[in-house]
Amino acid sequence: MSRQMTAGAAMAAFALAAALATGACAQTAPSYRLTRTVTLGAPDRWDYVVFDPVLDRVYVSHKETVTVVDAASGTVIGHVEGIAGTTHGIASVHALGKGYTDDSDAGIAVSFDLKTFKVINRIKAEPDADGIVYDSASGHVLVIDGDSGKVTVIDPATDKAVATIDGGGGLEFGVSDEKGKFYVDGAEKGEIVRMDTAKNVADAHWPMPGCVKPHGLAIDRANAVLFASCANKVMTVVSAKTGAVLATLPIGEEGIELSSLWLATLISLATSVLIFRTV
Repeated sequence: MSRQMTAGAAMAAFALAAALATGACAQTAPSYRLTRTVTLGAPDRWDYVVFDPVLDRVYVSHKETVTVVDAASGTVIGHVEGIAGTTHGIASVHALGKGYTDDSDAGIAVSFDLKTFKVINRIKAEPDADGIVYDSASGHVLVIDGDSGKVTVIDPATDKAVATIDGGGGLEFGVSDEKGKFYVDGAEKGEIVRMDTAKNVADAHWPMPGCVKPHGLAIDRANAVLFASCANKVMTVVSAKTGAVLATLPIGEEGIELSSLWLATLISLATSVLIFRTV
């Protein structure tokens, strides 16, 4: 996923945490209010905004830096630095005290200490290392190498790449069902690629007719439903069990992330993060 914005530009990237944690929220439309604007400063090239519900932090990747913000106070508490190229995805492995980001220019993943934010290791991946997801079922960190059409599988205990999964074409973001399946946007072919995280193979390719270059992807694990946002301003709803397209809905151009753990919307702008909470 790539976003290049300047100070006067609109939204660069966003993570949407849907207000679905309680039955009341599901029945009534949530009301949002702006609670804080957090100035992050340069550089002004932006990508993922990732919320860590365990540590109550927000990670924002912009160019060679990942800025870490305390979600409760809005205070910038640190930076992951020392990365020469462009950062993208962020994932946390709390049991090991490690976080992961990447350098897409060098085609590597980068592990860092969750307390000090210091870089620990650089791990070879593939060109255009982009989205990163921790898969709890396998205990592996999955690095989506977008233009390379592959997923690099990393064992966080050793910080070694243990496998490479061929996605069969250019990829974008992915989500885990936390039961052994990993779903990735097949951006090049307009499909969902399902991967088995125990065998480290792609075991299904599900076409999404009418979806051009899917980029954002979210999952409703309870109901086994996927939501793919497409570059042609539609969201395709797909069964995570069968791959059947359930609906196609009109939306905007950006990505989507659903979370029932934090009722907030995070929007990264050219020089700041806006934090919204439900009221």
